[in-house]
This record gives sequence, C-alpha cells and structure tokens, in this order.
Amino acid sequence: MKVAGSKIEIPDFPKNDIGLERGSVLLALTDKASYIAKKGAKFIIGFDGEHIRCGLDITWDINDIVAEINAGYWMIVGELDLSNEQISQQFAEHVECMSSSEN
Repeated sequence: MKVAGSKIEIPDFPKNDIGLERGSVLLALTDKASYIAKKGAKFIIGFDGEHIRCGLDITWDINDIVAEINAGYWMIVGELDLSNEQISQQFAEHVECMSSSEN
C-alpha cells in the first residue's frame, strides 16, 4: 500500500482467470468456506497490496481464493461499484485495512 498525501493509492488487484476483482461480492456456499463464514454469508473483497481481504480476519492469496471458488466454497454474486473516489477510499480504509496515515 502506498500513500500519496492524504489519499490512499490503491494497488492493482491480482490478475486471475475467473473475473474476481476489487469489490467482488462473494457468497459462502458452505460452512467450510472459512472458520468465520457461515453458509449464506456475503463478503466484499479487496486487496491490500499483499493479500485479498474482506475486512475481517480472513485473508487469501489470489491462488487460494480462486481455488476455493473453483472448489465450490464461494460464488461471485455481485460487485460493489467503486467508481466514486470517496467510496473507493472508504473501502480501502475499512475493508482492505489501509490507512492514509501510514508511512
């Protein structure tokens, strides 16, 4: 994560072949998806420059989350519109756990 002035510089989301991107909404299809997620839970994911995150204590590398989706633990069910810069910055702070006050 990089900080430019008081604005958070958003890292590029890792490339993948299933269309997963920053702001994707995942639906847990099984209780085995995560120790936190119960079947039916929805999470919006982001990227902190190192890990895929959902704002909780769940993180993945891109290969792991793609494998979990392909294995049927998760389904991509939507996408948060992050085209508004203010919403994008708030998402970075709260979901991706980035802060404009970090060095």
